[in-house]
Amino acid sequence: MTKTLTTLIKLSRRQMDDLRHDLNVILDKKEELLAEKRALHDALRQEQETFALMPETQYAYSNFAMNIRIKQENLDRFVAVLEAQAEAMMEKIAEAFQELKRYEILLDIKKKAAEDEGKRRERIEMDEIGQELHRRKEVD
Repeated sequence: MTKTLTTLIKLSRRQMDDLRHDLNVILDKKEELLAEKRALHDALRQEQETFALMPETQYAYSNFAMNIRIKQENLDRFVAVLEAQAEAMMEKIAEAFQELKRYEILLDIKKKAAEDEGKRRERIEMDEIGQELHRRKEVD
């Protein structure tokens, strides 16, 4: 039984590692998108300054700004999807952790029971030896 539990514990740990890896991939992608959004914001601010200095290019600014805002809105939607995926992944990790802990506790219980059984058998054996010695002593 303990061999099976040990295997289940290893499997659960592997599953948790895989889930953590998947979560890290999601979080890394989210950070990339947020960095891209910040870059777009910086580009918009820089172009605002440029267009303020050159009024003859005002006609191009509105199209540029609209494209930037559309890209930012798309990034916001992607980030929201990634946040939902990260939340779901964290719930899966919590469930996997609880399962792992159940297996570890059960293994500890089984080991303790086996240890107690070993001590009980040793005590019985020692009692038998003691009784045998006592009988021999009485016979002599």
